[in-house]
Amino acid sequence: MSKTKGGLGRGLGALIPDLNENIDKLKKGDEGAAGEAVYDLPLADILPNPWQPRHEFDEEALTDLADSIRREGVLSPILVVRREDDTLLVSGERRLRAAKIAGLETIPAIVRQLDDRAMATIALVENIQRADLNALEEAQGYARLMADTGQSAAQVAEAVGKSRAHVANMVRLLDLPEEVLALLAEGRLTAGHGRALLGIPDPADLVALALEAAQLGYSVRQVEELARSLKDGNKPDADRKKPAKAAKGQEVYQEISRQLSENLQTKVRIHKRGPVSELKIEFYSEDDLTRILELLHQQLH
Repeated sequence: MSKTKGGLGRGLGALIPDLNENIDKLKKGDEGAAGEAVYDLPLADILPNPWQPRHEFDEEALTDLADSIRREGVLSPILVVRREDDTLLVSGERRLRAAKIAGLETIPAIVRQLDDRAMATIALVENIQRADLNALEEAQGYARLMADTGQSAAQVAEAVGKSRAHVANMVRLLDLPEEVLALLAEGRLTAGHGRALLGIPDPADLVALALEAAQLGYSVRQVEELARSLKDGNKPDADRKKPAKAAKGQEVYQEISRQLSENLQTKVRIHKRGPVSELKIEFYSEDDLTRILELLHQQLH
């Protein structure tokens, strides 16, 4: 696992004593440190991590990963802990789920000694580092970590390598109405959209704008401007021109994603986030990455 600037987990010792060593091992990759034993454990014996912040898993991506596992096996061990007669997963839930889909009976695993708070923190750090969480899951992860450890937003921020403002702003998203939280969970709105909506005093106006933004593909800047107007007491014009261009742009991105997915034979997603957009191409092993790069090279030359 590559390190990010600032180092995720760099301040975990302030939260949980003697945990930095475990986080350092996690950052080196799930293969474990030199001399660390890897066991083949029965899949049926491994229970899910009760502190897993991630709730949504891309079924298509899991199926693709399962296909890769059938061809090449599980390349990186999962991480588990022993609790009396139980074996609990700490990290590697996608691999665990995909291995079950692939029909495996056992999976390579590293066994470590971790307490509950360490498990919760490692699971959150891993998902944040891999950008696997939607906005709602990230917010809930921070809130639960704060509740479980009794630490402030600043202390949790230091632990996970984020700014205090980022953690505090993410937790504030949990104050949004349920309808808006659902849009965040589905990825139809980003955390930026959520922050822009928070200042709207009328819950009905807030929900209406959130639904409109999700449906028509508003940028964060557009939502900020409309939210500012609502905060100033200006109701939206009934004849307000809808940004059909934004909606059409979403259709274009979806078509491009579909074509790239077909050409590269893997999951491709385009996320429009205001002035900055992301192109995500999934791969499941070094060989798979090489295959994708070769296809790209062929199509560009």
